[in-house]
Parts: sequence; C-alpha cells; structure tokens
Amino acid sequence: MMAALVQFELPRLRVLRLGAPSTRRGFGWAYERGQLGAIGRAFPTLTALDVGYASFMGGVSYADVDELVTHCKGMQHLDLSMVMTYMDFGPALRILATKAPHLRSLATHGLVLPTNALLELAAGCPRLERVHFVKWLGENHQLVPPDDFLTWFRTCPNLDHLDVSEGFAPRSQLLTWLEERQQSGRPVRSLILHACYWYDAEIQQSAQDEMSLLTAFKAQALAISPSLSVKIGLEGLCEWTEESEERVREFGVPRSWLLPRQRMFDAIGL
Repeated sequence: MMAALVQFELPRLRVLRLGAPSTRRGFGWAYERGQLGAIGRAFPTLTALDVGYASFMGGVSYADVDELVTHCKGMQHLDLSMVMTYMDFGPALRILATKAPHLRSLATHGLVLPTNALLELAAGCPRLERVHFVKWLGENHQLVPPDDFLTWFRTCPNLDHLDVSEGFAPRSQLLTWLEERQQSGRPVRSLILHACYWYDAEIQQSAQDEMSLLTAFKAQALAISPSLSVKIGLEGLCEWTEESEERVREFGVPRSWLLPRQRMFDAIGL
C-alpha cells in the first residue's frame, strides 16, 4: 500500500492520516520498515502526519523521524503513538527540536520522555501548543519527578492543550501551572486526564477513590480557570460520561465499546 502511495505526485498535499484505531482492532495497513522516511521524500509539502498506532515492521527508528522532518521542513502536527522501535523517545525529541521548528502539536503513547530532551524540544519548537503524551514515562521507566513537569510546562509558553492520560498526574504542579497561566492572561484551554493516577504524599489512592480524586481535581482546576475544558475518566482509551459509566455498571457494556478517546488530529480538526 505504501509503495503505491508514494508513487503519486501530490505537490499540494498538506495532511496525511495513516494511523490505525488506538485499540488496534479492525482493519489496518502494515508498513515496511523505513517507510516513514519514504513519506517525507515523496511528500515534502506535508505539514501534518498521523501514523499513530499503525503497524510498522520493526517499528519507526530515530533515523526515520530524522528523514521525515529533514524533507518535510514545515511539519506542524505529528502523531507517532505506539510506532517507535524503542521506548526512549529522547533522541527523536532532539531531532524534532533541531529540524521541526514549526511543530505545534505532538502525540506519543507509552514512551520515555527525558526531561532534558523535553527542554530541548521546548527551546527548538517555540510554537508548541498541544501535546498528547499518553502513558508518559520518566527516565529508566520511573515516575517523572513532579517538579520536572512544572519545569517543562513553564518553558512552553504557548502550550494550551495537554493530554497525559494513562499516566502520572502531578496534582499540585498542574494546579500551579494552571494558576500561573491564568494570572498571566493566557489561560490553558484544555486538560485531558483519562485513567490518570496521582503521586502525592497526602493521598493514599485506591480503586474506590480514583474517580473522586479526578472529580475533585476537575473542580479545583475550574475554580482557577473557569473557561478550561477538563476531561476525566477511568478508561484511558474511552471518553467518560455519566451515561456511559451507567451503561458499564448496569448492563456490563465493555469499556472498549464506549466512545473512543479522541485522537489528537480529531481534536484539532485535521
């Protein structure tokens, strides 16, 4: 499929979506190793590429990312969820920092995002406004130190939309960031916390109070920034509503049947 696609001459192509469902269920194309770079060579006018959850034989390498943004110099939106060969995304973050200065949004899933590499990304991509860092891991696959979150947030003055679903949510640091941005006159616009867990000495989290903690945090966040959109839920891959939760409880509907969690390209209308 990819071999045929890159034969087309599409000199005005800006947006290309080749991603698969985040559940990886249903039909999806399988791509050969190295074909991400082939996309860049064939379509250098691309400003948005979604290959999230697609099947790449052997995964996507750092060299593939490098080749993509070397050719697509105007890249603004990039979804690389669950396609990388290695979990350490640090080298790719540094590539994006040096070769994708127009980057406005980035999506990953289940990757190690070293703080130093994130700081380089913030410096090299000052227009960054949206990140979907699902299941964000720190170095050595450990929890990200809470203060590292706040340090990085502060280096991204244009960051308006944050999705840290299925990962650690630093309650105090997130609230501090929201308050600082609100006081600056540039409030954060949206925050997505599906299936997040807390790391707080004051909280002993259990399965019973998970939703109550998310609900309490949402109330605190809205008290700081009333115009903020806050999405919370117990399932990382599904949107949560009171109606959907009722269906799960009363009828035993599998969560995977509920409304799928919104992908980054859908959220920004691409």
